[in-house]
Amino acid sequence: MVRKYIEQLGLDNVQLSGDEGIVYIKELKRAVPGVKIIKAIRIREDTGSRPLQLKEAIKSFNGAADYILLDSYDKDKYGGTGKTIDWQLIKGLAGTGCLILSGGLDHENIYDAIRVTEPFGVDASSRLETAPGIKDLKYVEKFINEVRRYEKQL
Repeated sequence: MVRKYIEQLGLDNVQLSGDEGIVYIKELKRAVPGVKIIKAIRIREDTGSRPLQLKEAIKSFNGAADYILLDSYDKDKYGGTGKTIDWQLIKGLAGTGCLILSGGLDHENIYDAIRVTEPFGVDASSRLETAPGIKDLKYVEKFINEVRRYEKQL
C-alpha cells in the first residue's frame, strides 16, 4: 500500500510511523529506488528506555532508513500526541545517524530541545495548532524564530 502511494504521488520522502521492521523498509527501498525513508521510533519512557538501548535501535535501522525520527510513545497513537520526550534519554545520540526530534515541540521548548539533543532536524505539529489540523501562524512564527535564535549561536 505504501509503495502504491509513493509511486502515485511521486513522493521523494515517506515517514513510517508504525511497527515496520528493517526487512520491510529494505524491501520498500528496493521497490521504489530513490525514495528517502524516515522511520519513527517511539520512546517508551515508562519502560526505562536507556540511551544504550535507543542507540542500538537507531543503529539497527542504519542502512535501511535514511532518517530516524524520535517521538514520544503513546499506546493509543502513532505520533501527534503533543507529549514531550525526556531529552536526556537521547542526549549524545546525534552521532548515531540523521536524527529528527519530534514529540511535543513548540516555541517554548524548541531552543532547549535542540541545545540538549543536537538533532539533524525537528518535526513539530500538534503543539503549533489551535485545533487538530489548524496551524496557528503566530505559534509557527515563534517556533521558527526560536530555531533561528539557536542557529545564530552556532
